[in-house]
Amino acid sequence: MFNRSSLISIADKSKYTRSKHILVRFSLSLSLTKFTNTTSNVRRYSVWTDPQSGEKFDLQRMAKGRGWVVKGSREAENEVYYTNICTEVTHKCDKSKVSGPAVATQFGDNVCEGTMGVVTKPKWSLIKKNDPSYGVQVLWGGGDDCGQVGDRQVLIQVRCNSGLSSTRTVSGTEPEMCHYVLAFEGPDGCPGFDASEGGSGWTFIIFIIFGFSAYCGLGVLYNTKYNNLKGAEAIPNSKFWKEFPDLVKEGCQFSYVKAMEMKNKYYSGGNYGYDQADFNDIDEEETY
Repeated sequence: MFNRSSLISIADKSKYTRSKHILVRFSLSLSLTKFTNTTSNVRRYSVWTDPQSGEKFDLQRMAKGRGWVVKGSREAENEVYYTNICTEVTHKCDKSKVSGPAVATQFGDNVCEGTMGVVTKPKWSLIKKNDPSYGVQVLWGGGDDCGQVGDRQVLIQVRCNSGLSSTRTVSGTEPEMCHYVLAFEGPDGCPGFDASEGGSGWTFIIFIIFGFSAYCGLGVLYNTKYNNLKGAEAIPNSKFWKEFPDLVKEGCQFSYVKAMEMKNKYYSGGNYGYDQADFNDIDEEETY
């Protein structure tokens, strides 16, 4: 028979287990909600249809995780611009007085000079009026104050070039004080381009992340409840995961040895590289 203390102990363990179940479900639900909201916001600000021609532009694929780095014209000051096109940029400006999420920031010598625009009320237009095939541009305002000029603003231009497999940066300029132009070129700037066609890789990665999270969470719950395992031992196939780093290390060492053998066998000492085109021909009438 169970005494009073044993019953209390069992009840406490039951409450603890239920609390863990609730916490895990809440964490998974919160992560899924955050991912859904982020995806929804990206689509909201990344897709536009030209009211005149009816052509649709989709820049979702350009709103990638770590964003874009665009070199500025002040090379002596190591000027660079960071942007995520249509969503919040990862390189934020600590001294910025703007409260909204920054879509682009300006840095010089690794010091942030200001937020160039915020993710709100984008102004879309064609780079060349009445010519959707040339590309699309979106203007973001609401950046840090720039004195008599007003708030900073950044114009992101994406020229259409269906001949490229992916979109690339072209230039970052400041044609007028605190008015910036970040130019890109590639298939994302072409009307009718479907960003989802290039997103299957990310879909697979996201599926793997959520699948692995569910595998670990449900496995821990099962092992805790039915196998009376605790701590690291409750992780499903814990023995394999303990050995996994060593397996990866051995695989890397094996690959390195094989790569060096092939290099010594076939490498002839030639120089390999690529030519990068220089695009600095954005006309003033195409910007503001």
